[in-house]
Amino acid sequence: MNTPLDKIGYEVLCDMPLDEETLLEVAQALGTILPQEEQDATIRAVSEHHANIALTRKAVPWHTEKMYARALPSYVILVCEEPGFGGRTLLLDGEKAAATLLAQEPRLEKVVLGYSKGDVMITRPLIAVHPRSGNLVLRYRQEHPERLACSTIVQGNGLDAKTINSLVGSALTTPDYEHSWTKGDVLVIDNLRMLHARNAYIGERVLHRMLVQ
Repeated sequence: MNTPLDKIGYEVLCDMPLDEETLLEVAQALGTILPQEEQDATIRAVSEHHANIALTRKAVPWHTEKMYARALPSYVILVCEEPGFGGRTLLLDGEKAAATLLAQEPRLEKVVLGYSKGDVMITRPLIAVHPRSGNLVLRYRQEHPERLACSTIVQGNGLDAKTINSLVGSALTTPDYEHSWTKGDVLVIDNLRMLHARNAYIGERVLHRMLVQ
């Protein structure tokens, strides 16, 4: 465990070429690139689109990527073509958050949430074991009225939804890292450990996203 990804859960690469060959090499070094359901492509250009909160200029709340999908990506790779103004990407260490939450309320370790987008629900533990480090990590998707996906409590272990969401929300306050985008930046996120969010921004922004298993 010697890389920044292993140590801190993310890695920043600067001044990267934006050609497809280079981006695919970065992703393939980590694993298998997943197709993205919005379009049959491995590299997705993400620009403003008001039908989806993630693609607007608005702030995006804390989440583990694709909690509602059958295949939970191991890594999320974001590549900046045009940064816009503002809109820092925020990262929070789910390992630290899990330790904090379990010290407050040990019953959270057995909580199971269901995530759905459409008719299919995927169940996932709130606190999971990271497959590489073996450490406990928080995985969560913070509710937002404009999100297309939703979550429900499948197993509360004696805790109601309000209590669970309040406890988890109290741990999602201070980012461990904030990234201000510049053209050519590549941010590689360990999706099985880190939660990410985004501040609102203005102007035009184009990011490219890849998901890796």
